[in-house]
Amino acid sequence: MRNVGNFYLETGGQFLVGCLDGETIATGGVKPLDEQTVELQRLRVLPEYQQNGYGTELLDRLETFAEKQSFERIRLHTDDVLVVAQRIYERRGYERTHREPHPTIDGEVIFYEKEI
Repeated sequence: MRNVGNFYLETGGQFLVGCLDGETIATGGVKPLDEQTVELQRLRVLPEYQQNGYGTELLDRLETFAEKQSFERIRLHTDDVLVVAQRIYERRGYERTHREPHPTIDGEVIFYEKEI
């Protein structure tokens, strides 16, 4: 998280950190890819805090930010083993665009896109 300012904020994006009792429990950001598109990145919730709505809250806020900044679409990618994440994105209206072999581990990367 040392380069959040350079990587997200100074490029016109946003990065959120969710804290509970002084502990970072969730993160997520959007970074512009071009004038119409942002990429959702680093959406994470510590396992012991999952299924409590923290990820949904961050995703809501990041989508709202992108929409208010007049972006037209959000792209993201996730690993094929993260089935729960895939279900969340698909329920939120993200559509699979393609799959690619994972560059460093056995498996695939699944790419999604959503018009906003």
